[in-house]
Amino acid sequence: MVFLHILFVELKRLLVSKGTWLVMACSLCMPLLGYSFYTPASTATAFSAQMANPILAGGLGGAFCFSVFALIEYDRINKYQCEAVMDSIISPLIISFAKCLSILLIASLTWLAALCLYLPIMRAALGTAFILSETLLAFSVMMLPALWMGVLASAAFYQLFRRIDLSFISFTALALFSMSKWCSDLYLMRWASTDLLRLLKNLLLPEIVCWRFVPVHRS
Repeated sequence: MVFLHILFVELKRLLVSKGTWLVMACSLCMPLLGYSFYTPASTATAFSAQMANPILAGGLGGAFCFSVFALIEYDRINKYQCEAVMDSIISPLIISFAKCLSILLIASLTWLAALCLYLPIMRAALGTAFILSETLLAFSVMMLPALWMGVLASAAFYQLFRRIDLSFISFTALALFSMSKWCSDLYLMRWASTDLLRLLKNLLLPEIVCWRFVPVHRS
């Protein structure tokens, strides 16, 4: 009961905070970068250009947005030097867990808003080739885990360093490592930028789904 009460209070506080809505707005703008600036998937197919790249950009950009947001929220107690008082009232583990879960819920709400915002845009761009189930799957495996990872990794790093700067540098290093060649064969490690073809094949999706995103080269 104590945990649920703290979770409700923390979630209510975040929802009335202007900073929360600013982070959500910035995260919702990130998929726009996938139409021109950030194009990790091949642009040779309409599905890659109009669906995969915007979703991947939204996941990566949103992960950094929520990383900064999580670090600021975790540092709030230390900033106002009330950590000792809070620890004497309630367990730091409960506070940390409630804070992390509330930020994860905000990230999930942002993902849902992005889905509702960009779903009509992608449907208009793809026309009759649009398939709702594929779009929902793409949002679920390419964007939502990245947002969650941004929160969880930053929270973990802050517990280790207790400093925003070192925690953000560590998160950035983790994200870059996720996109490096060393993780090219480990698609579960590529949370920051999913290897689209490998992911589709490992999910055992039909080959026609792969052809929608990856151009076929014939000799």
